[in-house]
This record gives sequence, C-alpha cells and structure tokens, in this order.
Amino acid sequence: PYVGRSVSQLESLGEGDVTVAAIFRERFRRYVPHGHSLLTAEDILLLEGDPIIVKRLVDQARLELVGDSD
Repeated sequence: PYVGRSVSQLESLGEGDVTVAAIFRERFRRYVPHGHSLLTAEDILLLEGDPIIVKRLVDQARLELVGDSD
C-alpha cells in the first residue's frame, strides 16, 4: 500500500518517532532517503525507533517485517 508514496508519508505514521534510516535497492545498494524519496515494492527499509512504535507502523502500513530469527 505504500508503493509510490514518499518516505515522509510513511514516517508520518510513526508521528515523529520512527525514521527510515536507509533504503536498500537492487539487492545491495544502500540509499540515504529524503522525505520526498518514493518507495518501490522491492525496497528493503531500515527503520529506527522504539520497537513498539516501529511494529505499529509496520502493521498500519501493511509492510512485511523481516529480520534475523536467531
């Protein structure tokens, strides 16, 4: 649902408590996003913030949460 929307639109769900610190594209390319950066379906986002608020943002935006399960 956030494909084609901006980083700032996504961050607004976190009410200032979540930041998109990086966007990984094309498998290994890391970009430092700006508020106007548009999201694509293949983006992997590095989110920073309180885990509870990050989880709420992920749920509201219907993002897929991935990470190390160890």
